[in-house]
Amino acid sequence: MIDLLEQINTNSPDTVSSSVTLLLLLTVLSLAPSILILMTSFTRIVIVLSFVRTSLATQQMPPNQVLVGLSLFLTFFIMAPTFQDVNETALTPLFNEEITIEEAYDLASLPFKEFMSQHTRQKDLELFFKLSR
Repeated sequence: MIDLLEQINTNSPDTVSSSVTLLLLLTVLSLAPSILILMTSFTRIVIVLSFVRTSLATQQMPPNQVLVGLSLFLTFFIMAPTFQDVNETALTPLFNEEITIEEAYDLASLPFKEFMSQHTRQKDLELFFKLSR
């Protein structure tokens, strides 16, 4: 533990770079639940399954935990092509040190933006554009 603290306190570029990378990784991991909710079809699936449960007149069967688990599974199934694109275009070249981390962020965001634009109604986009002026 003391060795780790000594490494963090040094000012060498390698240590600073790895510290920044670790900080970015922890930030992404802490934001993972909000990314899952905002950038995937998870919310839509949970809502539809809740409506199905209510329409079948089973108020508590299956429980919410089962619905969320099923929704997670379906979300990863639906998002698999997008995750594969991110892996091929951004993560693999980054790990092979062919591109920088900034380029990886830009390349990784493109498949998510395409997914979101394909699954957003034009009417909703126009409403938000009008509200933002």
